[in-house]
Amino acid sequence: MTSAPKRRGMVQNDRGRTKNILKGRKNRFRSLIMLGLVAFIMLSPQAREMTIGKIGDVKEFIMNPTLGYLVYDIEADYTLNRIITLENQDLDTTEYYNETFPISQDIYALEGTGPIYTYTDGTPDTPNQKIQD
Repeated sequence: MTSAPKRRGMVQNDRGRTKNILKGRKNRFRSLIMLGLVAFIMLSPQAREMTIGKIGDVKEFIMNPTLGYLVYDIEADYTLNRIITLENQDLDTTEYYNETFPISQDIYALEGTGPIYTYTDGTPDTPNQKIQD
């Protein structure tokens, strides 16, 4: 019959022998895999450069707490594609087609360039607004 364990990590098997389960056995295969990985990284110039570059980026990010948030350029292109088929049913050849479609007013262009929208019905042009202050 087994007795209660006396020290941390020590257990007794069914034959009465004690064994420390906190000590991991050395796995020779795992050691060879890790050795091969480290050798590949250190012998391959591309892998070494990439690994050292990533480590340098992480160190720089950790060491500089004033970096704040990353700012990305705001750039977008909007395209409106429509296929419209019109047919004139009468003999009068002077026909007009008017279409109204909504355009979001929160689309901004760069300051100092032409207007955002140019209207053909006499409405004054909408001036550009700043993207960022």
